[in-house]
Amino acid sequence: MTAAEIQERTRAKLEEYSPFSTSSGNIGSLIAGEELLSAGDDLNEVKPVYEYIRLHINEAADEMLMIVPIHQFSGDIIVNGNSATVTADTNDTCGTIEKPSDFLRLHTLWMNSWERPVHNVIGMNHPSYDQQFNRYTRGIPQKPVVCYDANNNLRYYTIRNGVNATIKTFAYIAHFNNITDYPEKIGELISLNTARKVYDIFGNQECSAFMGNEIKDLLEQMQL
Repeated sequence: MTAAEIQERTRAKLEEYSPFSTSSGNIGSLIAGEELLSAGDDLNEVKPVYEYIRLHINEAADEMLMIVPIHQFSGDIIVNGNSATVTADTNDTCGTIEKPSDFLRLHTLWMNSWERPVHNVIGMNHPSYDQQFNRYTRGIPQKPVVCYDANNNLRYYTIRNGVNATIKTFAYIAHFNNITDYPEKIGELISLNTARKVYDIFGNQECSAFMGNEIKDLLEQMQL
């Protein structure tokens, strides 16, 4: 599902659950860009519905892409980042991988000499974060760990002694964009979350909550 298709599906959800146009009652008029209205709104302060969608779709999409189960990603939505710069620490078995500019979420990192890949990056609030600063408690080739460093790049722990630090596999999910063709279920999640944000702007808590419940139900289905 392309970004344009997701925007169109979002508009449909805004019509389906709570038509905003109070002037004519014709929900189809929103297609022509009629202003998005709630009772009592000042006509001069209300933007066309598509503008509200465009303003919030990127944030809404990235929020969903961060929590979709990893096994739901496939095809072009997974970006190959094997050419990323690797900087190994001097005389050490750990180092840093520079994140690509469009990096949102790790899909797979597999360094040479690791016995298995890593699919999650831990932050400083994770219980294992501080352990990475001690060579006796940090990740090992049999059980590697990846965390964010102070510059928000990726720190890997660790490769085997005497082995050059090279990437075997590095794949990630990029920030939402206008190029990627997203799987149907992921596109649906993005449209639901975008519609939820627009409902929030207009104080429609009932419809916002409905969108939130739809998101929860779909995510539960995607865990299977």
